[in-house]
Parts: sequence; structure tokens; C-alpha cells
Amino acid sequence: MKSIGEQNYERALKEDAAEIAAILITEAYSRFAACGCENDFCVQLVGAECVVFGGWNRLKWGLHSGWNPDPHSCTSEFLEKYHQKYPRKEDS
Repeated sequence: MKSIGEQNYERALKEDAAEIAAILITEAYSRFAACGCENDFCVQLVGAECVVFGGWNRLKWGLHSGWNPDPHSCTSEFLEKYHQKYPRKEDS
């Protein structure tokens, strides 16, 4: 017999996964739009512990790191706008 936790996990995978993914995707798009780069939005990579969004500008979301632009894959304009809108923790 499965535990209540296992049952809830299986239910969440079946019933809640799409909604959770939509929240993540919507937030990523909102961050691109806030930087004036909504046309650069796409899903680049879905990995085990991270998702990479964007074409020319890359925004990563990680389980442990949260949201971070890739400084090697972003224009200086994107990075400047991003950090103005979403200050780094060490900048706060």
C-alpha cells in the first residue's frame, strides 16, 4: 500500500504538473518582457534541475539557484535591464 505522501506525489504529477510548468514559463516570459526582449523568449533546454529560456539572451531557472541570467549568453543591455528590475541578492 502506498503512503499518503506517495499518493499525493503521484496525484501532483498527474494533476498539477502542467499548472506548475505554466507558472514557471509565465514568469520567464514576464522577465524577458520586462527587459524589452519578449521576442527572444523560448524554452532552450529542460534539464533535470534547471530550465534555460531564451535565444540570444539566456535566463536560467534552477531548483537551488532560482532565476539567473547567463552573463556569457546575454547582451549587456539585457543584463543591465534585468539587474535593474531584478536586483541580485548581493546588490540589495
